[in-house]
Amino acid sequence: MAPLTPTRLRAAAVGGVLLFCLMGLVLAWVSYQTYEQDYRHQTQARLQAIAEMKAAELEAWRHERHADARFYVDNLTVVDLFERVQRTPTDARARASLVDLLSRMQLNHNYAQIAVFDADGRQWLAVPVDGPDDDGHMADEVRRVVAQGDVSFLDLHQDRNVGAHMGIVAPLRSRPDAARPGPGAVVLRIDPSLALEPFLTAWPVPSSSSETLIVRREGDEAVFLNAVLGVGQAADIVRVPLSRTDLPAVRAVLGEIGATETVDRLGVPVVAALVPIEGSAWFLVAKTAQAELYGPLRERAKVTVVMVVLLLAVGIAGVGLVWRGQTRHMADSESRLLETLRSMAEVIEASPVVLFRWRAVEGWPVEWVSSNVNQWGYSQTALIAGDPPFPALIHPADRARVIEEVQQFTEGGAEAFGQEYRICAADGRVLWLDDRTSVVRNQAGEVEAYKGMLTDITERRQLQAQFVQAQKMETVGRLAGGVAHDFNNLLTVINGYAEFALTEIPEGDPLREMVQEIYDAGQRASGLTRQLLTFSRRQVVQLVSLNVNVVAEQMQKMLQRLIGEDIRMTFDLDPGLWSVKADAGQLEQVIMNLAVNARDAMPGGGTLVVTTRNIEGDNPADDVVLLAVADTGFGMDEATQAQLFEPFFTTKKPGQGTGLGLATVYGIVSQAGGRIECSSAPDRGTTFRVYLPRLTGGDSDAVPGAAREGLVRGHERILVVEDEESLRRIAQRILEAAGYTVVCAANGVEAVAWLADAEGQVDLLLTDVVMPGMSGHELAAIVTPTYPTLKVVFTSGYLPEAFPARGQLGPEVHFVAKPYSPSSLTAKVRDVLDRT
Repeated sequence: MAPLTPTRLRAAAVGGVLLFCLMGLVLAWVSYQTYEQDYRHQTQARLQAIAEMKAAELEAWRHERHADARFYVDNLTVVDLFERVQRTPTDARARASLVDLLSRMQLNHNYAQIAVFDADGRQWLAVPVDGPDDDGHMADEVRRVVAQGDVSFLDLHQDRNVGAHMGIVAPLRSRPDAARPGPGAVVLRIDPSLALEPFLTAWPVPSSSSETLIVRREGDEAVFLNAVLGVGQAADIVRVPLSRTDLPAVRAVLGEIGATETVDRLGVPVVAALVPIEGSAWFLVAKTAQAELYGPLRERAKVTVVMVVLLLAVGIAGVGLVWRGQTRHMADSESRLLETLRSMAEVIEASPVVLFRWRAVEGWPVEWVSSNVNQWGYSQTALIAGDPPFPALIHPADRARVIEEVQQFTEGGAEAFGQEYRICAADGRVLWLDDRTSVVRNQAGEVEAYKGMLTDITERRQLQAQFVQAQKMETVGRLAGGVAHDFNNLLTVINGYAEFALTEIPEGDPLREMVQEIYDAGQRASGLTRQLLTFSRRQVVQLVSLNVNVVAEQMQKMLQRLIGEDIRMTFDLDPGLWSVKADAGQLEQVIMNLAVNARDAMPGGGTLVVTTRNIEGDNPADDVVLLAVADTGFGMDEATQAQLFEPFFTTKKPGQGTGLGLATVYGIVSQAGGRIECSSAPDRGTTFRVYLPRLTGGDSDAVPGAAREGLVRGHERILVVEDEESLRRIAQRILEAAGYTVVCAANGVEAVAWLADAEGQVDLLLTDVVMPGMSGHELAAIVTPTYPTLKVVFTSGYLPEAFPARGQLGPEVHFVAKPYSPSSLTAKVRDVLDRT
């Protein structure tokens, strides 16, 4: 063996420095390539999501316009008014009524013009009346639609008089089942520069180069419609041949969908997302300059280059020092090199990314792993020694899948692949890892080893799970609200007629017991729908200033009977408790549900403690009132606590619970602007803490009193507007039984027409909120300016999103919720009529 001379030592040192630099370059390159691939994918996915959102908004806009047009099809009121105008053009009253109906639609829905044509294509009237005449194409469309008998959506049309516009033609039919064509059609003309401008100019995030384009195919050309729509700065219509397949607009009209990297017609490199607009010949192109989207990539590349340059500089400096130094300086050179390696090791040690390499044989023996693997509780030395072997770290539920996927990727010839799976840390934690692996092959193509990076993504997975849970809660909430709305309509009829039947069937009649069972079941069903509405945050509540102590003390005797004598109940109430703004009935429901849950958790007896406290925040706006309900029951594990507030989740036996109790509590507390927390452990009891915002000022114990029972009578005249026939009949029967004179209308249009022709005074309007065509709120807004003394009472199974102050009614809105009883309906009507 040759002696280790200073020259050989220097050569070995130089080789080591060069190898270190090479490893640093490879690591920097692999890291940057992985980052660039992920960043491009995420950026394109965000742009595609923006394009799909805009396309969905355009599709929804078209559906809404189509629904507006359907309002006129089979609308006997409009047909009757138009036929009267045709028969007697001088009938000013009929013309004014028809113009009034068209004006409301034109103003409320922002149409450029709404016109009425006869079956021959002649225009009789329009709103506004000073709109320009078209070049004749609308007459042809009217004749075609009248003959065809269905709504037609007209695509963009360039008119020499009107300019660029779109339209919807709705045929008028004398009867829904009439075989002959109707008297004409209603044309809703749309100004695209106003209607479509928000879809094309708005962008959800700040951007200097983002643009939304609308294109369609005309022959062998793709046409940019932004100039025709009146949106954008371009003065001329741009057309490009379909042979320009490098342009995103051409790719869109040729059927390509998704994100793509290309250039725009000005030669600027862009990233474009292509989405077809369903139900039209349009295609949407959302594009952003690559220079803007990939700007952070360039910054990352600069940082990588600087790191590589610094690394090379350190290496070159090391080589220079080695070659220029003497033997006596070799120890110093080695010390500096070791210090650099220690610095690199410290960087790796502080990184959340664990680097690894293992051999491609059974058991995956670890050849090398970075020392920061100790963050999972394992030793670098022990893992390299095979204690434990790497497959043993993988969670048992994922181990077979991971091994099978690695085999599939390898046999498929993959050079690199990614996996997500769980591992068990040494301290018992379960962590999610993102595994980015590269396959190492020899010259013969045989797999020798695997190397790559392991990144802890546990927090990201938890955030994803929370997001999915929030989406699920929102979806179930919407479903629950819709079911409760329809069910409340049915219960109004069932409970109303059952109550009437009980008043007419004498005691002792066999039918009375059956009807009583029907009525009792309807009342229980009403309670269930109130739970559904509370959970979905669609229940109508009357928020008042109240003291939680007052509500709790009023419930004390009832709670003691409810939970039983084997459970000791204690109230620890703060005498100086602040006021809150909440619904007294809902707050009672919160306390009731929490007490029932506590009772079920203590089958052998125990202690239930109800506590109230004031909790001061960092500033007065953060002050809250605490309501705590604690029990000494068997408690819950973490898995159960994670699902506590999910709808229909219950730990009770089948038939012993709906799973809506705590979901209802969650909905009530959230609707009042508060929050709820739970702390529990097996065999250590459970404590629920409800935090409600403090209310400054107001009466501290303003709990509303009970409603009057029985029919509250009157003699006034009432107009009932309800689209459900069975509900109209029960409302009419209840009010007439109470002495009122009742007139009914099936929709808002009929109500407006009846009020216009009414001979006598109408004292009160009782209207459903949710009706096709014209809602109850829109009806009230139309008639109250004309009839200032008319009182209005709204009714619904729930309040929709568009209703003012939805879910929290103020004193200016009078509302009776479905299902209503004869006593509650007549009491509300009497109360509103008596107001000055």
